[in-house]
Amino acid sequence: MGLGAAGIAAADIPAADALQIGAALATDVLGGGQTSALDQYRAAQQPPTPAGAVTATRSATAESYQQDQVTITCPSGVSSTIPLSYKTQACREAMITFAKVYSCNMIDDMNAAASACQGACGNPQCRE
Repeated sequence: MGLGAAGIAAADIPAADALQIGAALATDVLGGGQTSALDQYRAAQQPPTPAGAVTATRSATAESYQQDQVTITCPSGVSSTIPLSYKTQACREAMITFAKVYSCNMIDDMNAAASACQGACGNPQCRE
């Protein structure tokens, strides 16, 4: 995750695109591999699919998880909505912080966000 954020920071791309890429990366990490937000972002940048083509997305969540969507607003003012899947409120709060830090590429706060995830969710990437 840190390497992805560093890559986004080094890339010469508009802030809105960097936020969307960071949000997609955070969504995939927070989803524990159950989402494909980064793939969906890349697909949205491609030309339309020809008529008759079939596309699919996968979605699987254990019944013990609660689902939510939060809107992350970066200091630049750019916003993105990120889906969350969590078991506890403490983990939810850590996920929100984690998502904001990584989506907004707040490099100085990444270690603290990972520590909060470890404490609340038992995993430095907020996977329960």
